[in-house]
Amino acid sequence: MQRKEAMPGCICARNEQYFKCIGWIVGKKSLLKLYHTKYKVANRIIRPIYELNWRMLMSGNEIMKIIESNLPITKTEVNVVIGGIITAIFLRRNTATSEFEKIKAGEFKTVLEDLLQSGKITYTELYKANNFLDIAKLADQYYEKLPRRKRFDEYDFDWFMRFYESVGNISNEKMQDIWGRILAGEISHSNTFSLHTIDVLKNFGKDDAILFEKICAHAICYGNMCFIPNYEEYFDESGVDYSEIMHLSELGVIYDNGMISLCFDDQKEEELPVHNGHLMMIHALSKGKSFEIPQYPYTTVGSELAFLKKNFASDVEFEKFIQILQGRNPEFKIDISTFNGNGIYNCM
Repeated sequence: MQRKEAMPGCICARNEQYFKCIGWIVGKKSLLKLYHTKYKVANRIIRPIYELNWRMLMSGNEIMKIIESNLPITKTEVNVVIGGIITAIFLRRNTATSEFEKIKAGEFKTVLEDLLQSGKITYTELYKANNFLDIAKLADQYYEKLPRRKRFDEYDFDWFMRFYESVGNISNEKMQDIWGRILAGEISHSNTFSLHTIDVLKNFGKDDAILFEKICAHAICYGNMCFIPNYEEYFDESGVDYSEIMHLSELGVIYDNGMISLCFDDQKEEELPVHNGHLMMIHALSKGKSFEIPQYPYTTVGSELAFLKKNFASDVEFEKFIQILQGRNPEFKIDISTFNGNGIYNCM
């Protein structure tokens, strides 16, 4: 029996299925092999399919690395993350390669408008994507002031996707500012903000953000954690109300248990990391002696959010806090030093 050649429109290989020309999702090697066949019909069909489907075969991190390798010198790594997310969500299929070129050039809104006009995304998807782009624009501004990440460091694409899903309905400017700072911080240094922080913040409303910012303006820091001193005199001085503490506790950013204290039992004079960003507490203890600071401590998420702006208790309030502490512990010497933020302190 005479062996027949395959027809140009039907491409096959031993032990493989026949595929329809439209809607193929096949391996890269198969596509390249088919691309180099002698049939012109196959060449015209396979090349655009290969250009469309290679993105479907790649992970989010791989897509971002391609974008990063083509990043213009005028663009930051924020554009890498934006491009990776938009490509992964909207440009996986049925999209011309020219649209991906626009992504690499940072023309994100143009791409989205093109997709809307062609009916490939809905107005709801456009609304959410534009909110994300507004937040990313703010992140780009904040990122310029942060340490730049090393090129081609691994991105946590899952984290950025969770971020995208959480900010789609955030249009309030104050909330967008908070989210923008978080995005900038995470791009600058991975694992700066946990997924739990995203989950907590997405339940914040504008009034919640205003209240949180108000309370943070009276907070004292202990290392990289924050607390509100649990002294009636301090509440009177700062204007903080316990009902506000309770509300923030319900949001998951502070503990409202009035029985929590921070204990110091050092045996020598030492500069402790209790500060407001400008001033710092130092103390001297006799051997075997100790004192406590009753407090309402922030949760880990609360402290992460509080350090976004680093707007803590004023110097006047910090001095009042030290006075209260000294008055409650007259047997100890408690003093103040200046704090420069780098672990180097100068006695006043």
